Amino acid sequence: MELRILAVTAVLLLIMAVLFFIIRAVNRNINNSMKESVKKQVNSFENIIDEKQMRLEGIEAQIRAAEEQLRELESIKDERSVATGQMFFTRTTGYCNSGLKSDYQNIRENFSLNSSEIVKGLVEENDGRTGDYFRYKAIRETYDMLKGDLCYKLILFDEAEQKSILESCLEPAQRRLYSEFCENEGAVTADRFLYWLDTRISAEDPAILVRTSNHRDDYSAFSRNVVTEYDENLCEGIQVIAGRRLFDYSISHSELL
Repeated sequence: MELRILAVTAVLLLIMAVLFFIIRAVNRNINNSMKESVKKQVNSFENIIDEKQMRLEGIEAQIRAAEEQLRELESIKDERSVATGQMFFTRTTGYCNSGLKSDYQNIRENFSLNSSEIVKGLVEENDGRTGDYFRYKAIRETYDMLKGDLCYKLILFDEAEQKSILESCLEPAQRRLYSEFCENEGAVTADRFLYWLDTRISAEDPAILVRTSNHRDDYSAFSRNVVTEYDENLCEGIQVIAGRRLFDYSISHSELL
């Protein structure tokens, strides 16, 4: 009887020992698997962080390039908006034209110019060429909407996302402009679109500017797009600016010196 008890006890102890080693081995395998899984996840997160860092650096470079481009555009606009400088005659007699008075009198008597007919003819020729009013309005509104923070926010996205956002937020007339830009320029990004709009503003401005030597002149009756501007630098005649073209029918102070 005692032998049976001892045998049963020995078998139980043996089973417990086997189970202990099995559980220990399983536990070791589980720990190793968990460590390996955590290690893989950490490596994956590190790769994601490195990728995001590289993308962030690329975006920062794009922002710096866009800021530089916008600064160049602003400098160009500032140059365009600079008012025509005044012409000052030197008081030093050695540099003065002694015959200026008689020359100018001769010009006043013989300079014959029908400025109204000239403006009328140029308006008829250029009124349609300078640009459609509603198209120009859409260009201007789109440019005003994009410039500044919105453009910077959009260039944080990739090209496909920028294209999708622009197409969803633009009005029909603005979307047609964006489609034209994509087709002609082969680009879709917001900063390139903004630059393209700026070039179209100067090219398609429907305004026809008439600079005149007579402050009483007014040529607005020929077209709603005509703007008359007195230029004190002109002695006689007019200058007409339509789009990027200048038609000069004037004599300036500097030409008499």
